[in-house]
Amino acid sequence: SRQTTRGCPFRCEFCDIITLYGRTVRVKPVSQVVDEVRTVLDLGWDRLMFVDDNFIGDPRYASEVLQALMALQKRATRPFYFTTQTTINLAQNTRLLDLYYAAGGRSVFIGIETPRTSSLQETLKFQNVRRDLLGEVERIQRRGVAVYSGLIVGFDHDDAGIFEEQAKFINDAKIPFPLPSILGALPGTPLHKRMESSGRLIPQKEFNANAYFTNIVPKEMTVQELEQGYRDMVFALYEPKRFADRVIGELARLNDVDGKLSNYRLPVVWAAFLWVLLWYAFDPNRLKLLSALRVIAPAVLWRYPRMADAALQRLVNYRHVCRFVSMLERQDIGASKGQLPNVERGVTKASEAVSAHSFDA
Repeated sequence: SRQTTRGCPFRCEFCDIITLYGRTVRVKPVSQVVDEVRTVLDLGWDRLMFVDDNFIGDPRYASEVLQALMALQKRATRPFYFTTQTTINLAQNTRLLDLYYAAGGRSVFIGIETPRTSSLQETLKFQNVRRDLLGEVERIQRRGVAVYSGLIVGFDHDDAGIFEEQAKFINDAKIPFPLPSILGALPGTPLHKRMESSGRLIPQKEFNANAYFTNIVPKEMTVQELEQGYRDMVFALYEPKRFADRVIGELARLNDVDGKLSNYRLPVVWAAFLWVLLWYAFDPNRLKLLSALRVIAPAVLWRYPRMADAALQRLVNYRHVCRFVSMLERQDIGASKGQLPNVERGVTKASEAVSAHSFDA
């Protein structure tokens, strides 16, 4: 992983980045970025992650970096691909988005958080307000860039209907691997200060004793209702048919980009899907996994063959997600404070692993 910038110009109330690094975007010399990437490539790697908190926090600088990476891409002995984090306004900058793809960007993590405008306004995430979030996600995908997103429940404007609303948004957006979480107040953030001053911060002792998922007293529901709603939302999001529908929908959009066919020849593709089939068959979650495979494999093989490797990566990582989801479903890890982070880490691991998919488009 590499980093090109620190800091973010936005003011999201729950985020600790502006507390740690400030709102002024500080940048690394473009030449240094290129040298570091070249070093990684020389070591044999062709997958990179730029760990910037907002890669396009300074759009002009981001453009310079991407142009330099595009030039490096042309000189490289083999293609390299990368992923990073940005804000949704990447979709509004067509030139920057095209540069991102041309430079090797094949996925991006975006903090969408919630489709509910009142919750976005509450948390000062104004960059997501007054936008067609579904349309902008689709615009990024149709430029060949896969979208992975964070989503949060538990804002003051979130009632019991938010869980179904979030799930519907993710399904409609065709985002295979969302990272769901419950809002928490990190020390030093504006949210932590607001919760503390309003008497809604759960004391550490009570938090530990009750094994809560959050240290905030919700406004429109109880902590228990928030936690149960979160669990039900996770189960719904990773139900096989809904997951398969999102994967197929995403691949259909990514398939719009002109380019050569997948590196895989047809016999290799069939062999790879057969390997996944056998791998699934011996997994404890085989029924759920095979249900998703039965929908995804035919669609990819007959309609989107150039997306075969991207589909295979999503199938591989679905197994890892199912493992953590099933632990939550069976309560194998109990009602413990470690439960939610374990599930989040599972989804995060899968999202990061699949994020820089390798199809050549």
